[in-house]
Amino acid sequence: MFSHAHGFQINSSTFTENRVEITDNERSGLRELLSHSMRDAFHDSSARWPPPMCHPGTQEDRISLIVDWGIGTSEHTESIHWMDGPFGVGKSALAQTCAEIFKDKNRLGASLFFSRPNRRNDPNRVFTSISYQITTKSRPLAKIIDQSVRDDPTLLTASLPLQFKHLLVNPLRRLSPTEATDVEGLIIILDGLDELEGPDLQCAVIDLVSASVRNDSTPFRWFITSRPEPHIIRSMTAANVFPLVFRKELPLSEEDGEILLYVTEELQKIGVKHGLAVPWPSKADIGLIVALSARLWAYAATVVRFIGQSPSLGPVRQLSIVLALAPHAQKNSEAPNPLAPIDLLYTLILQQLPVELQSLICKILLLKKYRNSHMISLVLGLSKADFCSACDSLQAVLHLNDYLDIKFYHASFMDYMEDPKRSQDFCIYDNTLVICSHGVLKQLNKVHTQGTVNGLLVKWEDSSKSNHKMYMYSVLVELLGYLCSIAAYSLDLFTINSLLKFQFNKISLFLKDYPSNYIYWPNLQNMIANIPQKYSKKIIYQSKNPLYQLNKPKYAVEDRPYILGQGKNKLVCWTNKDGHLVLQ
Repeated sequence: MFSHAHGFQINSSTFTENRVEITDNERSGLRELLSHSMRDAFHDSSARWPPPMCHPGTQEDRISLIVDWGIGTSEHTESIHWMDGPFGVGKSALAQTCAEIFKDKNRLGASLFFSRPNRRNDPNRVFTSISYQITTKSRPLAKIIDQSVRDDPTLLTASLPLQFKHLLVNPLRRLSPTEATDVEGLIIILDGLDELEGPDLQCAVIDLVSASVRNDSTPFRWFITSRPEPHIIRSMTAANVFPLVFRKELPLSEEDGEILLYVTEELQKIGVKHGLAVPWPSKADIGLIVALSARLWAYAATVVRFIGQSPSLGPVRQLSIVLALAPHAQKNSEAPNPLAPIDLLYTLILQQLPVELQSLICKILLLKKYRNSHMISLVLGLSKADFCSACDSLQAVLHLNDYLDIKFYHASFMDYMEDPKRSQDFCIYDNTLVICSHGVLKQLNKVHTQGTVNGLLVKWEDSSKSNHKMYMYSVLVELLGYLCSIAAYSLDLFTINSLLKFQFNKISLFLKDYPSNYIYWPNLQNMIANIPQKYSKKIIYQSKNPLYQLNKPKYAVEDRPYILGQGKNKLVCWTNKDGHLVLQ
């Protein structure tokens, strides 16, 4: 059907708007499809607002190259355009800018902007997301996919190959030649493929997309960006994939002129906003910032946000703090580490915070990996105002959206916070992990000793929760499992001793008053590995006692349960089909 899907030429860049309105009768399947999509990763999602964009007057040649390829006026006729480059060179800004252009030209079929720290990285929602967005371009396709999902809802949680086949390939085959023109040549944008969870699944996406191009089973053009990770390079340069790919390597900014333009104009806006005398800053100061940026757009953007953030000591003082980096940056310039400039900047930003706030921020960032802002505040004893105030101190690297969820401007910040070699004392997996584990255990022990959750302090109430303190207890139990199962971080002696005496049996008693009556602990094997062998059978072990099988629950997939604790404190738990330990 799509025999001209790759290598096709388009003689005009003017296209007809094919936005589809779906009736209520057609919505049930599509509504489920949307609920299994990554809505926050769409190019126009409010969760990404404001999205990264190329500064006016910059990256114009690269934008033209991508747009010309996308609309078929380029000499490059391959159906896959892969743009790879190191962190911080502006890949996402380019992808977003081109997405806006393609949308204006009615050529944008679907877009996904992956982000590991912002949890927009679920590989099982990639093709559901693309499928849903494509349905808005073709009413016949929308009807077909809607019916497919209603006929077989398991497609939404099927394997990637099955999703690709039944939510894209098969529905497209059912279109008539006339109907197929609505989707012919639409551009699919996948930004930050390396941030999708799991290298194997990243490669699986490449394999499925390239196979569809090779077999002419989809009519799309695929624009994919990523860091040049070895496994992605191997997949993209494989003998059966490489001929289908137009590769463009995006190096560090080849000249400082565009970063100079960006920094100059943005700082001038800050100066006007604060009523600073013109000219501010000086050309020498701007030149030094450009030099410090080491040709990284991510660095320049972070500096601009740091200088302009409020509350602060004001832009003049903030600028002087940044410029003070120059001697340190010069020392690091001889080192081959490309991360050194941005690491130095992140360290500087954190050092400006009072020591107590540094500690609190590290705790928030650790817990952010597992729970939302409200849950974090419950565990740390913060009011909504306290939480927002703490996050405001890091406006240079993160912001709160309308739902008060933490959103990171760039993945490199959390990469830095998670790497002890880079962030050193600020690493969230060293002292911060220990402190948080102790804090959670302390609160749970208090509840178990008192026999009631009434002693828990709730400073931020959620109107959707009927029993805030019981909800807080459930969050604490969940977090205990998460904090004990972080890969490669063995439990400290205090935590081990606390778990040896921990009243696991009380969890079952308290969960009787919890609506769902159970809690999951994922990453079970990580937890076992984190406990020294001489203590493991006293904290968690798999029982060989056949009598437990008499009470084996229906969800259990193994015949042997796991025992948490020992003696009168023990709790019998079973694993479900996902390998999660179920506490109930």
